[in-house]
Amino acid sequence: MNVGTYTVTVVDQGYTACSTIGGGSQTSTVTVSGGSGSSTTASPDTTICPGNPVQLHSSPSGTVVWNTKQGLSDSTVNNPVATVYTTTTYTVTITAGGCTGTSTVTLNVLPNLPTTAFPDTSICSGEPVQLHSSPSGTVVWNTKRGLNDSTVNNPVATLYTTTTYTVRITSGGCSGTSTVTVTVFPDPPTPTITESKTYPDTLFCAYDPGISTYQWYNSGTLLPGETNPTYITTKSGNYNCAVTDTNGCMISVGITIVIKTVGIEDFSSNASIYVYPNPAGKELRILTDALRIENAEIYNALGALVFSQKQETKNHKAETILDVSSLSSGVYFLELHFPEGTTWKGRFVKK
Repeated sequence: MNVGTYTVTVVDQGYTACSTIGGGSQTSTVTVSGGSGSSTTASPDTTICPGNPVQLHSSPSGTVVWNTKQGLSDSTVNNPVATVYTTTTYTVTITAGGCTGTSTVTLNVLPNLPTTAFPDTSICSGEPVQLHSSPSGTVVWNTKRGLNDSTVNNPVATLYTTTTYTVRITSGGCSGTSTVTVTVFPDPPTPTITESKTYPDTLFCAYDPGISTYQWYNSGTLLPGETNPTYITTKSGNYNCAVTDTNGCMISVGITIVIKTVGIEDFSSNASIYVYPNPAGKELRILTDALRIENAEIYNALGALVFSQKQETKNHKAETILDVSSLSSGVYFLELHFPEGTTWKGRFVKK
């Protein structure tokens, strides 16, 4: 029945005339008015992660007004989508058929997923470092630069420039982010190697004030104890000087040394030059096939010249005798110079 005032007439059917005593009709009125409000409902309270969209629901249909527009796709429809980052309570007012009703719904927003990343660190250029993040979940690192995998918690980064990474982890529908900066130290200055070109050959690794340690290598093999800027060698080979700066970063440079020499135990194995006796006493004798020795020099283990003898004759002598009686006991290095501009180097022991 519509809202309004109605009149009702009641006639007594037991009488034939309205004027008869005790008979006739009676009238009365009744008013039908609207209720206090329509029956309005909204979605039940719910819990969501920050920024996760959720659709709200309300009924019945009518003129809809949500009391706040915060995060709503539309505040005038029954079922708007809400995207919020803090707990929010919405009140919806619906007017239908002249009646108005209200209902509320609360969106409880969880805190962001607690996400952590490996603390900031420093590395040398090109040095791999493993990053770490937690908790487990769907992982996305914001850049793939230098990473072996940008979708795992603990990727390995190989970098040549300083880089800041942001990791986003989603777990249980909630997400969180964290950052880590990898600082890359510059390479130390490249050293240079020079050689004395005397026998024994002294190698010099250029000194730099920012260098903290030196290490020499021969054909990739570390030379124990050789940690000075200089290295004395009596053997041919590929030598490297590796320097480390105060940041702990290392760089190396190499040089190839060719020395014509034989060991103490095998002087006689050379077909054209024979040195004996070895170890030597008062004299050191040198036999050559067809080469004329122009000058003979002897150096001590420190590279100092301790003996020199120039051949007076211009003719080839099969045997040359060197008086080494004044030399102290120890290891010495013999250097023979020939008119052709060639040099022969070897070593011997003085008893």
